[in-house]
Amino acid sequence: SGDVRGAGSWADAALGQAGSDVSRRAALHAKAGVDLADNRLESAADALTEALQLVPRLSANQYPRLPVLELMVRVEAAAGRAGRAAVLLGWAESIRSREAVPMPSADRPVLDTVREDLRRELGEEAYSAAVERGAGMTPDEATAFALNRE
Repeated sequence: SGDVRGAGSWADAALGQAGSDVSRRAALHAKAGVDLADNRLESAADALTEALQLVPRLSANQYPRLPVLELMVRVEAAAGRAGRAAVLLGWAESIRSREAVPMPSADRPVLDTVREDLRRELGEEAYSAAVERGAGMTPDEATAFALNRE
């Protein structure tokens, strides 16, 4: 739609003007969100992969990884990779809980829907195992898992 194209143009312009790693990560995150909305899942995954590769240079804390990996959850789920999505969701939820990082209110209903879809698609046992696997990962393990898209 026109709204997605306009947002895509804005994200591409922001990416072209991003001078720092922080602004580039933010622009890549925005581009991935637009690509997801336009069902360009591989393009979204590529943008998120690049954004994740910038994170270790940005901060020792986990916050810069969270929005990137939570959007990756949505991309993986939309691409039919429910198991991968549930693992990443488990990591993100464990970090938010452990470090008391609130989820933005606009993101909560979307991730709630994704969570329920994953649970239904995988079944309770497989969903719980995948979430538990993600929750047990270190930040570097979760990032490596997300970057290994094969």
